[in-house]
Amino acid sequence: MKSSKSHGQLLEEISAKLDTVIGLMAVRGMEDDTGAVIDKLHNMGFKNEVIAPIVGLKENAVRVRIQRSKKKKKSQAK
Repeated sequence: MKSSKSHGQLLEEISAKLDTVIGLMAVRGMEDDTGAVIDKLHNMGFKNEVIAPIVGLKENAVRVRIQRSKKKKKSQAK
């Protein structure tokens, strides 16, 4: 029986699942602070589409929180 998914598609699917597992492990114990979780994952290089399901938000909400966090950090540095 032949799989309907190509080898490349399967690798992408596995990679996406591994990204989620790594992200969850990285933020273990930080579950109560969504902003800190988003910041940490973003700083680790995770994309919004990976962060969103981990924190239970939509991609756009993650993007907005990252922008606000950057703006806040920038104003605090002055």
